[in-house]
Amino acid sequence: IQATAAHGTVAIQTVKSGKLVLTNVEAKATLANGTLTLGDLTADAFGGRVSGSGTRVSLAEKVPTWKLAAKLQGLDLDQVVTAYSGRSAVGGKLNGTLDVAGAGTDWAKMRDGLTGLVALAVKNGELRTTDLGDQVLGGLSKGLSALGKGGAAGKVAGAEGGKTTFRDLSGEFQVKDGALVAQKPFVVGLPQGDAVLGGKIGLDGKLGLEGNVDVPRKTLAGIASGLPLPEKLEVPIGIGGTLEAPSVSVRADQAVSSLAKGQAKALGDEARKRAEQEGKNAAEGLLKQLKLR
Repeated sequence: IQATAAHGTVAIQTVKSGKLVLTNVEAKATLANGTLTLGDLTADAFGGRVSGSGTRVSLAEKVPTWKLAAKLQGLDLDQVVTAYSGRSAVGGKLNGTLDVAGAGTDWAKMRDGLTGLVALAVKNGELRTTDLGDQVLGGLSKGLSALGKGGAAGKVAGAEGGKTTFRDLSGEFQVKDGALVAQKPFVVGLPQGDAVLGGKIGLDGKLGLEGNVDVPRKTLAGIASGLPLPEKLEVPIGIGGTLEAPSVSVRADQAVSSLAKGQAKALGDEARKRAEQEGKNAAEGLLKQLKLR
């Protein structure tokens, strides 16, 4: 292979490598010094399309090293996760770019050694193993009830299980130590408010995320009473466990404390304004009496 040189165009109906199945594969291929380089690559995979240029495989090595440079368009996330974990915990349409390097073709063996950068975006997604928004509102409702500030509609208890639907999710990640590590906080659009999260998502499904959910005033009004409500309330959360069995911790005490401080400030501002008005009224009354004299 080291001594072989070739250049041409390939068209293959089906390519299989472990769990990965590509169909309608077309690419410009160059073999030189034992390395196969693919340019203008296009293929169908997981109900979507993969394209790119610059993917390389070192064929002369006992355990081939490789670099994958590709663009993903409309992949079925359900099919992707099921192929590599055997279980379906998430769904949605996946778009993004990959620039990842590794060695070998056995997923279990190469997973922890992968390196690179990934940008991902999921549209109309769902996590089928918990209702994250319900967990957040349930924790917040319990915290408000403990202070006697729970609203009449605040009956949300925080159900275990359930399903989280989200409008979109997008983020940039570094691939290292068997996980996708967020380079900066990413946003998950939930019906109950946007979740802003950081941390990592393991390629084995383990979760280590922290951030907050920005619950809007309209939603807060359904679970709180007797408190001035902000435009948005940041509710700190942590997500551990796995995609199949996530554990959600809601720091409701911090969020409720923020609301209580807002109430105290509002009461203080109201008392100050009332005192100022009373002083103004007294001064005007005194001036009026002096004029009459």
